[in-house]
Amino acid sequence: QLTADNERWGAKFKVLQESLEHHIEEEESKMFPAARQALTREQLQQLGRRMREMKKDAEASSRFNHRQR
Repeated sequence: QLTADNERWGAKFKVLQESLEHHIEEEESKMFPAARQALTREQLQQLGRRMREMKKDAEASSRFNHRQR
């Protein structure tokens, strides 16, 4: 596990940032438009609700795991 004062941390963070930015660009330019064409408004809303719940669960899990350290 790297700490912020490790000289490799900055490089690793930059790679993570670039990977995340690429993922977001791909979703916004390809996946979201395709979903809008393939799914009904109701299906999109249901998917949005599911994604918000999954995000909430992941955040809660992250907070729990962080407290356990």
